[in-house]
Amino acid sequence: MREYSIPALAEIPATANLAKVVFRRAAEQPQAVMLRRPGPAGLAGEWTDVTASQFRDEVTALAKGLVAAGIEPGDRVALMSHTRYEWTLIDYAIWTTGATVVPVYETSSAEQAEWILSDSGARACFVETAALEQVIDGIRDRVPALEHIWRIEPGTKASLNSLTEAGTQVEDQVIAERAADLQFRPVVPALAGLRGERVERAALVQVNQAEPAPGGVTEAEDGAQQLRAEAARLQRGIHRMQVRDQALNVVRGMTADEPGEAVGIRGHLNRRLVLPHVEQGPHVLLDVAERLALGGAEAH
Repeated sequence: MREYSIPALAEIPATANLAKVVFRRAAEQPQAVMLRRPGPAGLAGEWTDVTASQFRDEVTALAKGLVAAGIEPGDRVALMSHTRYEWTLIDYAIWTTGATVVPVYETSSAEQAEWILSDSGARACFVETAALEQVIDGIRDRVPALEHIWRIEPGTKASLNSLTEAGTQVEDQVIAERAADLQFRPVVPALAGLRGERVERAALVQVNQAEPAPGGVTEAEDGAQQLRAEAARLQRGIHRMQVRDQALNVVRGMTADEPGEAVGIRGHLNRRLVLPHVEQGPHVLLDVAERLALGGAEAH
């Protein structure tokens, strides 16, 4: 495996954590534009600037809602969504409470989501859409630790707005103490990002601690881009392995009396995930399973 590294450009204190970046930047550069989010017209419409102070306030408000819901330091909170502004907001809010983010791909099957939530012991889960909410709600009885499901898109009582409103009575001091006492605990279940998630977080810490050169980007940001590319590559590889293992489990169920055939299929899979040249038997099921799980794309 290829690895990328650069010398540290800033001294990172032992007490540093990702949540503190939000509050430090808001204190030092409150009017600096940190993010942009789509307006009511969606991605094709006008985008709205989000300043450092605005983002801090939104993170704090959502973190208060999580505290009011009973989320404690060390708890696992799952997040199942496409990349969007709210993903970042929720991510930082969870960290600010001292809890741990458990990422779940929005393309995950119900079985994968069930395994991730069960294995991590997630107490709550954020979902993006009504469809994803149905996926999680459908496995809820098999995930005993799961107490809350909140939806990002509007149209439900358990929304981000309702969660924020529930936290209005939580004192600012509670959030300040949680954020100050935060310890970075990278607890990532086997089917959710794995090493790629840790690489991405390491890149974020390095970028946020370094000072940019006048008119340009920091060397840390350039290195972080390489780290993110490597993280993405690792995640794609992990996803393909997941697909292979799931398909093999299906095939084993059909070829329980012929273990030699299952071994032969494993050999094929190690060389090429999709087997278009196979036309019948359990191999057909394997081919269909692979294509569906990979979104119809052929894997080489």
